Amino acid sequence: RLSVALPDGGCQITWPEKPAPGTAVTYAASYPGCGARMTWNLVEALTGLWTGDDWNNNGRGRDVVTVKTHYPQSNGILVDFDDDIKRAFVVVRNPLKSIPSFFNHIFEMRNHLPVHSQRAPVDEWVKWRDHYLDIEIDEYKKFMFYWMDRYTPENRLVITYEGLTDDLIGGEVTKSLARFLGEAEGVNPIAEESVPCVWGVVVKNKQPTLPPGPAPKPDQAAAGGAEAEQQKPQSHDGQPSADQQAMEQQQMQEQQESEQQQGMQEQQAME
Repeated sequence: RLSVALPDGGCQITWPEKPAPGTAVTYAASYPGCGARMTWNLVEALTGLWTGDDWNNNGRGRDVVTVKTHYPQSNGILVDFDDDIKRAFVVVRNPLKSIPSFFNHIFEMRNHLPVHSQRAPVDEWVKWRDHYLDIEIDEYKKFMFYWMDRYTPENRLVITYEGLTDDLIGGEVTKSLARFLGEAEGVNPIAEESVPCVWGVVVKNKQPTLPPGPAPKPDQAAAGGAEAEQQKPQSHDGQPSADQQAMEQQQMQEQQESEQQQGMQEQQAME
């Protein structure tokens, strides 16, 4: 979601755009269950540019600012232009939280449930845990060693899911992410003073901070959400226009297709 900095740290959120030719691509690496979808939305909001994933589910190919991947975890791959990607940010989360979150996603896919709709029953978790926990711990270690070894510190940023979502430091952690993204060729993130506003909208589902003065017109209203529904720009009559509705439907379809395909891959890897 393309963000616009407003005075006094405010922000407006609309839609991302295709990066200009020559824009450097950064890997957005995370183990499953570490907030990959949330981070995807946050990157688009901070940079105003398209993001993609290793399986190219949205068909954007290399015309993206970041590529989401779980590699070398069994559900991730390296893209065919891997040699051209010279940097990465890595999102990590306590495995005591990320592994159950990963299983919950598998459970939803197996049972044809909407993503993030409900928690798996405890007996299902226990059954899966007893079969796969050791495997996933090994996968987690393999993931961490790979990304720590692949890039030098100046070309790698490590952030935590806990830090990104923390009420006290989340905005500051997001500033570090925005600065790192801005070091790549062709990437100009939103002004730093507006980063906490973007973080609040995307991660905490808050209303954006608008500057003092007259209320913005409906088509200037900012909106957004964490990994859930986000409000969209409106037409002057307060209702989404036909173009905006089509854009929204396309975005939702892309997200559903991405999550469904990933869920199938994750299920196959576990079975």
